[in-house]
Amino acid sequence: MQDFIVDENYDLVIKNEDFAIGDSNSQEIDLLVRSFKGDWKQYPLLGAELLRLVKGRATEVRIKRDITEELKNDGFNIIKIKVDLPIVEVDAKR
Repeated sequence: MQDFIVDENYDLVIKNEDFAIGDSNSQEIDLLVRSFKGDWKQYPLLGAELLRLVKGRATEVRIKRDITEELKNDGFNIIKIKVDLPIVEVDAKR
């Protein structure tokens, strides 16, 4: 999907005095996984709440399940989710 691109600080990237546009799937996955329920006004139930899961000492199975559910709800096909805390790697496509 093509959309606005954000940098590592979640600031909009400006290129040639305009918003940068590019493939946004990886940043959408990142935002979905990090988001908490209620973070998105239009979609209040959106968010896998990874930080809550990690701090709550959720199992690897629970983390994978919650991430998979959120991404599937947003139209992603999961290829692989690797959990090796504190790192979680997600490979998914639309």
